[in-house]
Amino acid sequence: MPQPVLGTFVLAGLTGLPNSFTAIRLARHGKGSAVITETFNSNTINILLGLALPALVLGQGALNALTLLDLLWLLILTAVAVVLTAHAGKLTRRQGTLLIALYLV
Repeated sequence: MPQPVLGTFVLAGLTGLPNSFTAIRLARHGKGSAVITETFNSNTINILLGLALPALVLGQGALNALTLLDLLWLLILTAVAVVLTAHAGKLTRRQGTLLIALYLV
């Protein structure tokens, strides 16, 4: 398996599970705003630790198509989350399901 693909899955698995558990507990207690904050903080940490830190340690390299696709998809998911929450300030169950489905894609 190519290292960028493996790195993407390892990073998602290691950083995503604790955030998912936290988001589920917050959502069950009706704290939708906290769920959104948790999600954005998680993505920011993933960007910093998953992209910026390895780039600093490993040096400059040419961006390949998979790296660009990952970055584009992360930006798209963030934009969708912002648009969905901009109107009412919270997500409905259907909107949350859509975000989860997009993440799984």
